[in-house]
Amino acid sequence: MEEDAENYREIVTILAALASMAIYLVVLYLRDIRLKSYVKFKSVTLVDAVLALTMALGFRTLTGAYLMWSEESVPLLQQSIENAQRSYNFNTMTTVCAVSVVLSVCVVAPFFEEFLFRGMVMKELSGAMPGFFAVLLQALLFGLAHTALVQAVFSAVYAVILGAVYLKSKNISVVILSHMFFNMSSALEIKNADMVPEMFVSGLVLTGVSVWFFFYIYGRKKPAQTGKITGGNNDV
Repeated sequence: MEEDAENYREIVTILAALASMAIYLVVLYLRDIRLKSYVKFKSVTLVDAVLALTMALGFRTLTGAYLMWSEESVPLLQQSIENAQRSYNFNTMTTVCAVSVVLSVCVVAPFFEEFLFRGMVMKELSGAMPGFFAVLLQALLFGLAHTALVQAVFSAVYAVILGAVYLKSKNISVVILSHMFFNMSSALEIKNADMVPEMFVSGLVLTGVSVWFFFYIYGRKKPAQTGKITGGNNDV
């Protein structure tokens, strides 16, 4: 039973995400809300894609440094890290399970989570409070949704970054792409405790520069494209 659960867990996750998406769409329809005006799926330019990749790799580097530091310095997180590392063992997976894991982690989860948290949750929160607080609150909820303590911490931080970029760009496609890149890059593990300081610095630089460029590029666009995200039937 335990082996079967490992092999089919991600398939169940994918089906659950698709079912949830269907429910969300029904709710929007019953509220007479047009999806196109509620969550902005716009085209992604080459510059957007490069910045999304840079931001993802930068934060992945920060995450790697944080995990290695936590293993040595934060006993509370050690068990959480060990459990997370045992979650996916491709050596014991069937082909179907491995494919479902890649599809779930790299495609379904980024799309579903961005649509839910940056698209729907932050949209509604921004209609009731200033954007700054909406970004922080959705990030807290996003972190709590990742039940593993070690994952919840960096997920919440990344949610702040993604929320700020979405608030500025009004293009959920950009944050979905960055989320996909981040999850894909999770396979790039670096195990060298001596590199932690360098990883922190390089990760901060890559993440900070890419976010700054996002704000610079979208800050130059006309105000109608960079206004406040509002809830209900209002356009973004």
